[in-house]
Amino acid sequence: MVRLGEAKAIFESLVLTNALQPLGDYAIEAHAHLGFIAARIGDTTTALAVDRWLADLRTPYILGQNTELRGALHALLGHGDEAVRLLHQAMGALFREGGDALEVVKWKDLYDKVEDALDRCEDVGNVLQSIAIKNA
Repeated sequence: MVRLGEAKAIFESLVLTNALQPLGDYAIEAHAHLGFIAARIGDTTTALAVDRWLADLRTPYILGQNTELRGALHALLGHGDEAVRLLHQAMGALFREGGDALEVVKWKDLYDKVEDALDRCEDVGNVLQSIAIKNA
C-alpha cells in the first residue's frame, strides 16, 4: 500500500506541473491511472475528481476509451452498476464512431469480457456479504 501511495504522489506531481501535456492521448491514460491508484488506496475524493476530469473531456477519446477508463475506475470504486453503464456507453460509441469492422469486433469482445468480469466480482461481493451477515 505504501508503494501505491508513492506512485499516487508521483502522478499527482506530474498532473500539477502539466508534465503530461506533451503525451497527448497518453496523458488521458496517465490521468486515469492516477484515479486507479487513488481508488486502490481508498482515496475516493481523488478517484472521483479524475472521473469528473475524464467525463469533461471535450475531445472524445478513440472509440469511447475515456468512457472505458471511467468504467474501470468505477469498478475499482465498487460502483458496479455505473461501471456497466459506462461500458455500454463506450460500446455504443464504438459502433457509432468505429470505422474498421475488425477493430469494432475486437473492442466489442473486450467490453463483453470486462462486463462478465464485473458481473463475477459482483457475485463474489454478494457471497462475501452474506457470509459476513451470517457470521455477525
